[in-house]
Amino acid sequence: MPALDILWFVDDPGLAAAYARAQNNYMNYYASQQPGRLMWAGVIPLQDPKEAIKELHRSRELGSKALNVKATPIPGKEWWDPYFDPIFKELQDLKMPIIFHDTKTGSMGHDRFAENFFFSHMVGRTIETMVCLMVYICGGVLEKFPDLKIICLETGASQMPWWISRMDEHWQKLPHLVPWLKRRPTDIFNQSVYVGCEPFEDGLFEWAVEYLGGDRLVLATDSPHWDSSQPGRVTGPISASTKISQENKRKVLGENAIELLGLGL
Repeated sequence: MPALDILWFVDDPGLAAAYARAQNNYMNYYASQQPGRLMWAGVIPLQDPKEAIKELHRSRELGSKALNVKATPIPGKEWWDPYFDPIFKELQDLKMPIIFHDTKTGSMGHDRFAENFFFSHMVGRTIETMVCLMVYICGGVLEKFPDLKIICLETGASQMPWWISRMDEHWQKLPHLVPWLKRRPTDIFNQSVYVGCEPFEDGLFEWAVEYLGGDRLVLATDSPHWDSSQPGRVTGPISASTKISQENKRKVLGENAIELLGLGL
């Protein structure tokens, strides 16, 4: 994930574009070592929308299946800023989803808990992505681009039912503060959002599947990080679950990802 940090804070659009090209070239090479098994998501220089769209097309031609970005927007911008609209439109037209995977740099808790990774990691990955999701849903991004798909990774899944219901409650009681939001947040979520499920570390994942539905979750392994499960045990909690239907098991373990990334075509 170092490339995401570099692309996030660099203040030279030309340099950011060079970083993106280098990263995408590397990912293409890496995936080519296991053809048919490894697929990858590209990166783009958000500091320059024209260069971003140019690199988006180039990475797609190389084989990128999605766009990988930090949940934290580049400094000085928020995701609802019209500045990003040309990129969102291109992604929607290309049917390429956005994968949000935040990193330590610039995320919530980074400065406050800089001396202890336990605390910065607890806060940054999950909370930052939840805020990002709120902006995309309640800030109008997914109203303007209803066919854009987003995937929230490194968050867990069991907090999402509460977060989505909280968005619904605010939309019902404070609609005058979000006049652009014509649909209930839950309805937007059910059309456009997928959440990475890491059942080996989320004790409430079965509840998340029950509440969110099997259509909204994709399997995440977090391998080979320090907090990932041992090989062979990643899918165990799903396979052994007596609360999740066989249909939802198939969706979470692969069918959703196949459809989302267009791998079945």
